[in-house]
Amino acid sequence: MTLAFRPAGQELVSNRRHVAAQKDITGSARALTRLLSVAVAGLLVWIVILGVSLPTADTTRQWRLLWIGFDTAEVAALGVTLWAVYRSRQLAIPAALIAGTLFACDAWFDVVLSWGTHGWWFSLATAVLVELPLAALLWGSARSMVHAVIAHQVPQTLQSTSGPHLRQLELLPDEHPTEDRSAAPVVHGVQPPDL
Repeated sequence: MTLAFRPAGQELVSNRRHVAAQKDITGSARALTRLLSVAVAGLLVWIVILGVSLPTADTTRQWRLLWIGFDTAEVAALGVTLWAVYRSRQLAIPAALIAGTLFACDAWFDVVLSWGTHGWWFSLATAVLVELPLAALLWGSARSMVHAVIAHQVPQTLQSTSGPHLRQLELLPDEHPTEDRSAAPVVHGVQPPDL
């Protein structure tokens, strides 16, 4: 069994499960990359098809249900974000990203769907003054929380004033650069005791 120090509590923990999980997620990440590539290509084709085939105007019978459901999703996402931030849970990061995305979509729908009506100026004002700033705040908060988690988990990042750029961080950093994965790793310059 390989042992390593846990930086926060300086406790001995096994990293055997982590090594197995890293192998599993690497294959999953490759499969996800292929799937997302196909999805992007398919969505681009679908956008062109919609652009030439959709009517310029349409009516719907479920307008209230659509907007009440969408606003309920926004409230739920904000509620989960609020709870997670209050409880200091990492769930706040994806919840804030989801809530921000819902508010950006709400701004888009409000402005586009009210185009050419008397309510367009109000929709534009609420989009610019409320929904988009709230989306930006939620996205910025999620980014800050990610950097805080990274700084907490990897103390070397505290030496930099801005920390690492997220685009430069690996999905699963190689914690053990040696070829022999059974050797006890050095974590933050501390060797585990001989057992």
